[in-house]
Amino acid sequence: MQAQEVLALVKDTSNQKGFDALYAWFHPQAIGFLIKRGRLSIDEAKDVFQETIIKVYKNINHLNDDSKFESWIWQILRNTLTDYIRKNKRMNEVEVQSFTDEVPEESVTDQDIKLKDDHAFTSPDDCVSSRLKVFEQTMPDRYYAIRLQMNGLSVKEISYQLGRTLAATKEFLSQSRKKLKPFIEECLGVEIHE
Repeated sequence: MQAQEVLALVKDTSNQKGFDALYAWFHPQAIGFLIKRGRLSIDEAKDVFQETIIKVYKNINHLNDDSKFESWIWQILRNTLTDYIRKNKRMNEVEVQSFTDEVPEESVTDQDIKLKDDHAFTSPDDCVSSRLKVFEQTMPDRYYAIRLQMNGLSVKEISYQLGRTLAATKEFLSQSRKKLKPFIEECLGVEIHE
């Protein structure tokens, strides 16, 4: 669907088709942008995206030139991202600083990833889930790509979601799996407590 077709549906407030069309047309690109460029987690990206969609609907009558719809919506997304980062800057700086001191992405090795507590897992799945959460917090963009692949999306679909070329997506997925490996390997020898 083209931008002008989406705009026509959005301007027709008599039904839900405009929202659905805007969501389907803009969601993959926007989420990929927010995760990649904004360095947001999946949940944060979804929040910013939803706020953007609300702003688009509230302000659609302020769009003076229909031919600029696509650039207008991207500007709203960027402004919403900037507002989100400003609003959460202090909290994020503290979280990022403390997390990068522990496990910087550039230097993650098998020796760096250790279960730092004596957490008793009830199953191997419990261990893997726990380690995936740590991986998501440490490398949200890589987690997002792997999650898309785990959900059955093709590499082509993932490349569209991430806003990367097909070759770049294949390499990114390969590197992401390598970075995930030390997180999950810890669960191979985990003791199960019931």
